[in-house]
Formats: sequence, C-alpha cells, structure tokens
Amino acid sequence: MITWNYVDWGGSIDQGLTNTGFPVYEVEIKGWNDNQNYSDLEDLLIIRVVHTYSSVEAKMIYLHPDAKCNLKVRKLAKETQNYLVDAIQVNG
Repeated sequence: MITWNYVDWGGSIDQGLTNTGFPVYEVEIKGWNDNQNYSDLEDLLIIRVVHTYSSVEAKMIYLHPDAKCNLKVRKLAKETQNYLVDAIQVNG
C-alpha cells in the first residue's frame, strides 16, 4: 500500500453546472512525499457536491486505489466534504 507524507487540496474549488443545470463544486485532493519539487505528486480523489432544488448531494470519487485506505486522505476528504456542504447550505 502506498502512503503519502503530504495531502492537500490540488488547487481551488472548481465550479460548474451539471447536464441538468444544477450547480456543482469540486475539489481535488493530491498526495506527495517529496516536499521540494513535488516529483511524485499524485491525484488521489475528487470531492463533488451538487446543489439540487431540494438537497445537497456529496460524492467522493477515488482516483488512486490506495487512497481509500489512507486515514490522512480520508480525514481531509471528510473535512473538505463537510466544508463544501456547509458553504452551500449557508449561501444556497
């Protein structure tokens, strides 16, 4: 199983619309071990949140097979998902 010394958002929050016109927000989480030149930067998962008329739906899409078993990745994913859902519910 692969582990990563560092895990963090892979950038900012991406925004868009679904095929049916609902707002969608995505954050990618990346992992790496070399904090100098990021030579081993890997895409781990995408957190996608869709705001429909009656609900907020969150989904985690794992891009790396070992990401689901890594507690550091899962903790950041859950925190990020909660952040996005809370932000949508406050602003939506």
